[in-house]
Amino acid sequence: MKFNDLAITEVVQDEKYAKVNYYEPIQLIYMEWNGKVTSEQYKETFNKALAYADEHKITLFLSDICKRKITAPSDRQWFETVALPKAIKKGLKKGAAVFDGNPFKRYYLNTIFLKTKMYMLPFKFFTSADKALEWLQR
Repeated sequence: MKFNDLAITEVVQDEKYAKVNYYEPIQLIYMEWNGKVTSEQYKETFNKALAYADEHKITLFLSDICKRKITAPSDRQWFETVALPKAIKKGLKKGAAVFDGNPFKRYYLNTIFLKTKMYMLPFKFFTSADKALEWLQR
């Protein structure tokens, strides 16, 4: 199945800096980031997605950071210490990210990868949503 073949079940958030969609048939939350994001916007988006995931028992997570500017180290640390443990507690089983190959984004994803490994949460990053979706559904 191709990512573009999926039909959005519900739009959770639709802002210029981040869109969050829910795909019910596969229990997936998809976040698409765009441009510069403030710390407040970053945390608000994840908190909104976490609340939605808890309510709908979401098990898969996909984040596309191709169009996003660099993430502040303090935001990444917040994700690792607050958002990630919450997501796992709420039933997250697998996560993936799509990125454009940028070395700064690769560093961001590598640090998250190490943290997910500590929690034994399967997490990978890809250069296409189709490949990420294929892996998530295995």
